[in-house]
Amino acid sequence: MPLVLDAGCGAGLTARLLIGEGLHRVRYIGADISTAVGVAPEAFRQRGLPGYFIQADLLNFPFAENSFDYILSEGVLHHTPSTRAAIHALARLLKTGGVLAFYVYKRKSPIREFADDFIREHLRSMSPEEAW
Repeated sequence: MPLVLDAGCGAGLTARLLIGEGLHRVRYIGADISTAVGVAPEAFRQRGLPGYFIQADLLNFPFAENSFDYILSEGVLHHTPSTRAAIHALARLLKTGGVLAFYVYKRKSPIREFADDFIREHLRSMSPEEAW
């Protein structure tokens, strides 16, 4: 089974949306520096999806080099102190022929900025349970 790392998985939403039922055909590890990773196991369990999760800094993941077949990092690397260092740190974890798929942005588009501000304003007064 391919070994997949979701670097900066948060609550695991990207994996649930992009990989979905395919999670049954891979060994999935979600890792995030934030406490959001604590929500992921329950979200996966509720949907009957397998996965392992750790809280760790992607610049210092506790994984051996050449371990992963596939690494996913959606909207995370540009939030590290050095995007270049983050890419290099993840690339070292890839097996020969492995795939690193990531999304970064330099600047958000005006519509995204508006949507983010609008949503934050409405969520600000809610508890995490209400917001979810």
